[in-house]
Amino acid sequence: MPSRARGPAPKRRQLAILRLRPFLASAAILAACAEPSDLRALREDFPEARLESLAAAARDAAELGAGGAGGAGGAGGAGGAGGAVPPLLGMEPGAPRGIGIRFIGSDGDRGCVSFWKDVEAPEEAVAATAALAARDQRYGDIAPWEFAALRVEANVYGDFRRIDSWREARPGIDTLMVVAADDPTLIQVGVALDEGWKAREYAEAVLRKAGLDPARLDDAALEWRAAPTVRFVIDPSRTAQ
Repeated sequence: MPSRARGPAPKRRQLAILRLRPFLASAAILAACAEPSDLRALREDFPEARLESLAAAARDAAELGAGGAGGAGGAGGAGGAGGAVPPLLGMEPGAPRGIGIRFIGSDGDRGCVSFWKDVEAPEEAVAATAALAARDQRYGDIAPWEFAALRVEANVYGDFRRIDSWREARPGIDTLMVVAADDPTLIQVGVALDEGWKAREYAEAVLRKAGLDPARLDDAALEWRAAPTVRFVIDPSRTAQ
């Protein structure tokens, strides 16, 4: 009878799931272990909740500054529509961490500033970093009304290590930097992820940003560096859903 044929099926499915559970758990453990140790260590120091807090603080500080109620003076001095830039705090020469704040509109970046080293306390450095990103001269000041629609990306960089070639960079994991005549230029890992770049495309984009010919990928005069990076993005279009 059809009913008898269907009856045992749920039990078989349950049994199959029970048998699969150890394998699924093992797969999850293996995936965690496969993550590079430097990135895993960075995630332990900066879990998602901490990164989300940094992104929210960046948004609030930049929006407050754009509204004309910026900090009471500091490293950036006066400039732009938002008054004084908050003082740059939480910095210590030799500190291995870095911070980057990026504002992204529907048509691309609206502002991006990084301090790639010497950041001892990202929570203290985030306000000035965000205020400077909101006044990025490449894109023009962000108006107060724009923030409601902008994505806010907070990045924390690990230690930038020297690599022998751009081929050693890990797309999706590393922020990539080129140093030419002691002048460093980087592109955050989030840009590479958004663009879907492979290693070569990523390296060529960094060279173009530095004003260098992409054909110089293997020029021995250039120094390549890379740093594991964790990030969190506040996306208004998702939070509104």
